[in-house]
Amino acid sequence: MSYKFDPDRMVYATFSTGFRPGGVNRVYDVDIHAIYPPYKSDELKNFEIGWKTEWFDRRVRWNGAVFVED
Repeated sequence: MSYKFDPDRMVYATFSTGFRPGGVNRVYDVDIHAIYPPYKSDELKNFEIGWKTEWFDRRVRWNGAVFVED
């Protein structure tokens, strides 16, 4: 969701999730497999808040975000 204070300033917040199935990163090789075993599946949760602003007749732009990934 987002909120615009005016045409030059806004804040936003977002939540997203992701999933990666397990597997191998490289072509399967018996010798390499012993060193680099397949990775397990994992999930991601992302929480983010940020801002996008322009100042001084749009000569200066200041954008930023803070996020936490679990």
